[in-house]
Amino acid sequence: MPRRWLAPEFFTDEKMKKAIVAERLLAAAIIANQDDDGRLKGDPAYLRSIAFLYDDYSLDEVRKMRDHLIQVNPNIILYENAGDEYIQLKRYKRYQKPRYYHASKFPAPPGWPFEEEQLRSDYKGDVERDIQYEIANKLKSGQWQPTNEEIINVEINKRLGNLYADIFATTSKAHILIEIKQYPLQFRDLGQIIDYRTEAEARGYMPITAFLIGKGLGNLSLDEALSASVTPLNLDLTPIKSVAPTRDHVTATTSDDVGLTIKPVRATMVTTGKGKNLDLDKSQDIRMPSASVAAGGVAGAEVRAQSKPKTRLKPRQQEAGIFLDMVEHHIGVSLVERPSLIGKIRNLLVKNPAATPEGLFECFTWLKVNDSFCRSRDSPTVLKTLPSKYPEWAAGKLAAPGGKEERYARAGEHRQHIESDRKPYEWEEAPDETDTS
Repeated sequence: MPRRWLAPEFFTDEKMKKAIVAERLLAAAIIANQDDDGRLKGDPAYLRSIAFLYDDYSLDEVRKMRDHLIQVNPNIILYENAGDEYIQLKRYKRYQKPRYYHASKFPAPPGWPFEEEQLRSDYKGDVERDIQYEIANKLKSGQWQPTNEEIINVEINKRLGNLYADIFATTSKAHILIEIKQYPLQFRDLGQIIDYRTEAEARGYMPITAFLIGKGLGNLSLDEALSASVTPLNLDLTPIKSVAPTRDHVTATTSDDVGLTIKPVRATMVTTGKGKNLDLDKSQDIRMPSASVAAGGVAGAEVRAQSKPKTRLKPRQQEAGIFLDMVEHHIGVSLVERPSLIGKIRNLLVKNPAATPEGLFECFTWLKVNDSFCRSRDSPTVLKTLPSKYPEWAAGKLAAPGGKEERYARAGEHRQHIESDRKPYEWEEAPDETDTS
């Protein structure tokens, strides 16, 4: 059972001054033994076992303490179901924040959830966690069936590699991935759920239906979400209507599908609000590919919304941005980790003066197809590996026909050649020692 938090206010609560010391100990035991939904058994035998294991209280005495405790503390509710007694704590979410939620095995009290349970905290994490549990309960109870199929299993904070998906549900035919935000949906949220889906597919969870739930649309458009096979929903689980994204279309760049030649018209790198700012001024530039890019439509069309004038770039930083533009056009989505990746690519270009964005892109696509390590990895992982792989590829070792298999074959031929050059060992016949006399 996970550890429970006993707030310091417990000892100074005005309601508890009417309870005797033994009843306060019983209240602490109830808090410590509640499940993730604030429930536990309420029969006196169980309460005695968790609170008074080393005392000689009778069942009648424990029952009286329990009933009096419920009278002085309205946060504790006693109810019956099928002849068994249970206890429900009303405001358990205010104090207990389990990282991995497990639904209660005990039945809910009549009239659940109560009005106090609907209260939302002012903290962002608490709000999203409450919404997360509410949607998970609707999935488990069958109140909401997003794919019109019966839900078999529901997991909260599903671990996918180093990522944790808000809700991961399973039906008889497919899987459902849900990411929840309490604010209007942003384009970076689309990249986040796409990363979750990629990690899930790499682990054999297919097919996957993805839902992005938020308070309407921010700078994410409905076309961009649907083109990435992600369905956006409101917090009340109703479909989001199409509205224009809140961003200014200022400039555009285009690319040639055949030659993959990018013609940049910008010189300002863009930040996403996370991590360091690449030694640029903290501009609020928003870089968003248009819906046609995500849908694979007009080749390489992109939009830029710039709020500050051009800033001086580091050496070869613009070429690194051009390369990442080519990668984003190739995979059809924006890279969430672009600010951290651009520094690695710039250092690679500086260390290899002959390197070009086109050469880096050729190396990237070759690794995605032929390299055994990169073949099963997502694009950001391949880009992080690129600095160590590029020198070999540029030298022609990786790019040789047949790749590693041919190199192994050449190594085998070399070993055979060495073996053939060795002089065979000459055996000397031992003299016949047989006595012929």
